[in-house]
Amino acid sequence: MRSINNKLDEKSSLRKKDYIFSSKIKSISENLTIDNKQVLFENGTDICFKNNSFLHIKNSTINIKGTDKIPIKIKSCNNSTGSIIFENSKINLNYLSLNSLSSPEINTRNLYGGLNIINSDMKANKLDVQDSKSEDAVNFINSNINIDRLDLKTIQSDALDSDFSRLQINSLICHDIGNDCLDLSYSNGDISNIYADNIKDKVVSLGEKSNISILSVEAYDSEIGLVAKDQSILNINLYKFNDLKIPVSAYIKKQEYGPPSIIINNTSSNKYLNQLNFISKDSSVLINGKVIKGISDSSEVSEMFYGNIFGVKTKR
Repeated sequence: MRSINNKLDEKSSLRKKDYIFSSKIKSISENLTIDNKQVLFENGTDICFKNNSFLHIKNSTINIKGTDKIPIKIKSCNNSTGSIIFENSKINLNYLSLNSLSSPEINTRNLYGGLNIINSDMKANKLDVQDSKSEDAVNFINSNINIDRLDLKTIQSDALDSDFSRLQINSLICHDIGNDCLDLSYSNGDISNIYADNIKDKVVSLGEKSNISILSVEAYDSEIGLVAKDQSILNINLYKFNDLKIPVSAYIKKQEYGPPSIIINNTSSNKYLNQLNFISKDSSVLINGKVIKGISDSSEVSEMFYGNIFGVKTKR
């Protein structure tokens, strides 16, 4: 494929290091790597991936300048898939909409997200993701993330997966998710609000020493609500839920880690009091100021999940 730069007006006064995506660019049909550039997605950009291609931008400053009425749109087309990798970059994102992306096919590494943010700093206004075909719709790896609103809808497997990252999220909305809404490993941060419905596995899943504080969680018509495991710490100020098979669970999945901790300051439901078999005896759980003592071994709790009795196996 010709470089997108070659499609720009040769009389443009742009600096040599600038790389522009505009409404003139309609598709990406081959893998495209952009390195060490000032990358701009102009308002009105609407791109589709062909031939299972991916866009890899690294060592760059990335400005995505959509608006509420006209977001930047990136999607797959012609029964194909596509994926995005932002790596070692600074990202300023305003109103980006992603549709029908999948994980990239790269021989030298394994990435699982339709959108992969790696070793980067990202500040985002609004990010919409729907019809994801990958194991993770969005995957943060070793990054600092600040997002005002993240909407994920009709996701094949996990919606948001974060590894070794720091998160600041104002609003996270998940609807019709095949596995987890929020899945964390070695991550920490703060979230103001989570709203989730029709989640086939866990609304919130913390593992591997993650530490997250959430002001409000609303979870409806889903399989499992809050889960902390493997030395993770989950703090919830307000928890509202209805039609969940398992509202709260805590256990050790990997023996090299210690017990997890869950603190819920306010919840109007006492359903968790009758489901002590989903909380391991070695976990620390405090709800409405009351210590909740589990009755099961961690191995017994873990064996009930991941599609064995409750939840579903990860779709890859």
